[in-house]
Amino acid sequence: MDLNTVKYAIKMAINLLEKEAYYSIGYASYVLPLVFFKYLSDLYSEKSCEFSKSLGSFLAFSWSDLEAVSEGASNNVSDVFSQIETDNYFMEGIFINPSGNQWHRISDEALCKVIKIISIIEFSGIDADSCKNMGSILNELVLQPEYYRENTNSALIPPDSLKKLMIRILEPKMGESLFDPACGMGGFLLEALFYLKEQGSDPSKSLFFGQEESYIFRAYTIINLFLNGVFNPHILLGSTIKDVIKDETGEKCKFDVIVTNPPFGVKAWEGRHLSDENFPYGRPPKNSADYAFIQKSLASLSKTGRAAMIVPHGVLFRGGDEAKIRKNIVQDDVIEAIIGLPASLFDTTKIPTSIIVFAKAKTGERKRKILFIDASKNYELGRGKNHLSEENIREIVLTYSEFRDRPGYSKVVSAEEISLHDYILTISRYIEPSDVKSRLNSHELAQKVHSLEFERNDVQSKIDEILLGLGMRI
Repeated sequence: MDLNTVKYAIKMAINLLEKEAYYSIGYASYVLPLVFFKYLSDLYSEKSCEFSKSLGSFLAFSWSDLEAVSEGASNNVSDVFSQIETDNYFMEGIFINPSGNQWHRISDEALCKVIKIISIIEFSGIDADSCKNMGSILNELVLQPEYYRENTNSALIPPDSLKKLMIRILEPKMGESLFDPACGMGGFLLEALFYLKEQGSDPSKSLFFGQEESYIFRAYTIINLFLNGVFNPHILLGSTIKDVIKDETGEKCKFDVIVTNPPFGVKAWEGRHLSDENFPYGRPPKNSADYAFIQKSLASLSKTGRAAMIVPHGVLFRGGDEAKIRKNIVQDDVIEAIIGLPASLFDTTKIPTSIIVFAKAKTGERKRKILFIDASKNYELGRGKNHLSEENIREIVLTYSEFRDRPGYSKVVSAEEISLHDYILTISRYIEPSDVKSRLNSHELAQKVHSLEFERNDVQSKIDEILLGLGMRI
């Protein structure tokens, strides 16, 4: 496989669609399914793909079937893809957008030209490195704003270093089920796959689950997992809070490992009309979905499950209904660690964040205790943002594994001590700075930060209301 040819073909197809003005549906909605179908067709014709035995109707269709269409091309392509999705359940929603069949919105002439362009790609001699590179190319296609103009939450896609950190903390094992309820482009699931391979495990023996509201992000997730050897991922197209994944008996699925980065600051969340039984720790306020995401994840864990979630700092200290929920969660002893991260880790936001690590079955010395880690000052400067180095990641993982105090960096705090602080989980309340000057003013600074964070949240709320009034998604 010549990756330069793949890039060239994709660029040519996009340029053609740009001239045809197919902005409304997004270029990726056409190019991504077609490139993936060409990939499957070529590998199946070589009989070199492990999943060939699991394919049903795919045996009846190949890329040559698309090349042969002319009159009525859009209908023919739609019929082929519809049949493939019907007979291969794990491909449902990859080729046809469930919210509106994109193939009925493109002219036969334009579609035939795009098919002809993609025909120059020859997928052969695929290896692990080729699959990774192919995934990167498709990643660029999905995220390029001039190529794909759907309004998404892509601004908060976590950096690779953060994905590595969270997966290393959770240490997924072969045979376990992994779930990301807000999987976006599947970054955490893919990182877990790479981790399993590094440990000498077979990722195909594990179960990969996810939920995603964007058709194209969901399709990309499934395709990228396919490219890396997971041929039966279960990625539900639907709301993170409102929808649930069920097993063959109709029961809600429970997962061994959950890792996620839900969207920040969601105000008008879809699940606000759900019954109280969905929120055992307390009903989240109408204007903040943060604790709805947290409770959805906790409810989805198995009896011995563990989870890691990225949250904005407000989750750790906000009052009202959220304070009551936080108290109930702490008292239930399912929080294992809280890790403060450096600011400016994300591409387009500088807000500081934390990782909350949950464990449904804490053991030994970890019971009735929470480990606080202040890693906010441990980072390397980059262009326009900070990032975690390999050394930074190792230090956090080691400290979490050892579960011990380190002056100015980490502290194990009992549930009783946390109760004395009204169940506020702000890291600066429990970890004093290591240098004397900072330590003298730590209490005063903590109060100042607390006050400023309240003010910032109020300003952000007003900005969000203005954006919503302008019809913009936040």
